[in-house]
Amino acid sequence: MVRAEIKDIVVGNSSEELLLYFDLDKAFRKETEEGIVNGIPASFTFFVSLREVLDGRPGPQVAKLEFDRVLSYDSLKDVFNLRFSKDGTTLTVDTLEKAKALMIEINGVRVVELFRLKPGSTYFLSVKVRLGRKNLPLFFHYLIPFWQLRDEETDWYYVEFRY
Repeated sequence: MVRAEIKDIVVGNSSEELLLYFDLDKAFRKETEEGIVNGIPASFTFFVSLREVLDGRPGPQVAKLEFDRVLSYDSLKDVFNLRFSKDGTTLTVDTLEKAKALMIEINGVRVVELFRLKPGSTYFLSVKVRLGRKNLPLFFHYLIPFWQLRDEETDWYYVEFRY
């Protein structure tokens, strides 16, 4: 089985905040795409943790984030709807390919305000993603054979950086 993985992690900053960028690779299997087109929403939950490094080991947690992205299909309008919990927005696109691209790209998520970081300190950022499908009503999972698939999680991915 091919596992989803996080690629190209970049930690950057604006004038006021620490920002996170990365891509999710191999997140959509054929069964997941079929489920979405058949009306079963897919949800990705992102977990981010930032810790200061003390004596070469992860120390106190500076920031912790958890946010979701949910992709669903509206068959009446023939559009795909994406809901982003981080900023509360909803976006509608006309193709599954566009929707998938928006689901897997994390572009400039605000992790923490820079004033909370200590200049000259080393930090350890970890990222993980849970790829899940929404629950079906009672007994519907017997009618949809590919629903047997369980939620999947990536491994934790780490970046160490000096501020």
